[in-house]
Amino acid sequence: MAIRKAWDFFQLTDGLRIPPEILRGEARVTISGNQRVWVEHCRGILTFTENALILQGKRGKIIIEGKRLVMEYYTREDLVVRGTVRTVQYEMREGGS
Repeated sequence: MAIRKAWDFFQLTDGLRIPPEILRGEARVTISGNQRVWVEHCRGILTFTENALILQGKRGKIIIEGKRLVMEYYTREDLVVRGTVRTVQYEMREGGS
């Protein structure tokens, strides 16, 4: 039965052309070169300095490291950070996939 539900979910998202991570409430990260990162659906900011931004996602943390990072835009729905981005990584909780 679980296989059928998963298949129905992906068939629905494909049919509507909606990314499945959006319907599941997961963060979506879009990187533009090494200068800009747009994060949608994060759960909050844990740490922000000019060298690192740590966000809480649904299944763990999203860590953005770089130099001269500045928050260009921030709302309850999404944020954009700008600067020289060196790494973007995910730190998943145990049991997260």
